[in-house]
Amino acid sequence: MIKKFHFIIFLLSSGISALGQSSVLNSGNWYKFSVTSDGIFKIDYSLLQKAGIDPAQVDPKKIRIYGGQAGMLPQANNSNRIIDLSEIPISIVGEADGKFDASDYILFYAQGPDTYSYDLKSNFFAYQNNLYSDKNFYFLTISESAGKRTTQSQNLSGNFPVIDQFDNFAYYETDKYNLLHSGRQWFGEQFDQSLQLTIQFDLTGIVPNSNIKLTSHVMAQSITDCSFNLSFNNNSILTQQIQAVPNSTFAIKGRVAADTISISEVLVNASTQSTQQIHYQFNKGTSGISVGYLDYLLFTVKRKLALYG
Repeated sequence: MIKKFHFIIFLLSSGISALGQSSVLNSGNWYKFSVTSDGIFKIDYSLLQKAGIDPAQVDPKKIRIYGGQAGMLPQANNSNRIIDLSEIPISIVGEADGKFDASDYILFYAQGPDTYSYDLKSNFFAYQNNLYSDKNFYFLTISESAGKRTTQSQNLSGNFPVIDQFDNFAYYETDKYNLLHSGRQWFGEQFDQSLQLTIQFDLTGIVPNSNIKLTSHVMAQSITDCSFNLSFNNNSILTQQIQAVPNSTFAIKGRVAADTISISEVLVNASTQSTQQIHYQFNKGTSGISVGYLDYLLFTVKRKLALYG
């Protein structure tokens, strides 16, 4: 699916350097824009105009787009890190005539602010929410020479297995509460006045009879034992028990429950649904001092290989 976004742009005119090295941003006119998720994005004639560019005066072959590393910078000072932007290959429909016409547009793949990876040992996705930004930024410039373009790979000859399904994941996390008012540990929705939360994912094409793997991280501040009940498409799948914390000024502020389960999609009728629904029910302890929080929810599914969206 091609995604549209707002061009959040300004002109960079001052010199910039990184660790004493000359940056690509050191010369030329640059236009900054942001994306909020991974995907293929489109920049058309109108969007360039809104950025202050006259497309009619631009040779599209000289358009370049640069980006940096997705995700948060490493915490360790001795970790390897990218010190300058790298050009990414793009495709410009209609650039062959050397003019950027009203029907021409730019296509490119961009990564959002969060990162994810696949753990081969656990056969599970690991997701890292960016704590510092909900956007990742890219930079467009018009250079003196031709920019990097996408290339078409040749099909390999021979007989190969037919791939008709793939591993996909859904993730939910919000950062609303930092109970210590310090550090990087944030929690999302609070279960106090309201004890229920429903999360919906538009996720079709789940392979029939496949397994779903789900991880749920929750936390509670309660001086008596409490719990969370989870249901998937109105089918109960998990109870997360949380032990009480001491009722003391200097005691720990809460306890976390982290559970991973594997269930059949048949149990929750996932392959027949166009929307997958996860419901949380917080069961307060017998004491009035009992508040729950959602940290994050992640689940992986097998989906049919098709064009969605």
